[in-house]
Amino acid sequence: MNSWQDNLTAILRTVTGVMLLKNPLDTAMGVLFGVILQGLATVFGPFIERVTNLRISVLNFLHYIALGMFAFNIKNFAYRHKAPPEILAEEISNKSSRLA
Repeated sequence: MNSWQDNLTAILRTVTGVMLLKNPLDTAMGVLFGVILQGLATVFGPFIERVTNLRISVLNFLHYIALGMFAFNIKNFAYRHKAPPEILAEEISNKSSRLA
């Protein structure tokens, strides 16, 4: 694999760990907020589209859930602790050796 793919995988693993394992309450509330937001957009969508020229109808429920999860976990993304470079380098080398 390329080094940028390894770095992307390490970042995605960190983000997934933060969202699902370290902060399940905010993630669950974000999913609930996304579902509620999707319901509101379904009810008020035609009015919003007529008034503002925004096409809300092209978004499906996964977009709203992702938006809710991001909104409720943004403080964790902004204030997460940086891992020491030695740990990240070791994780990437372990992953590369498993693939070979």
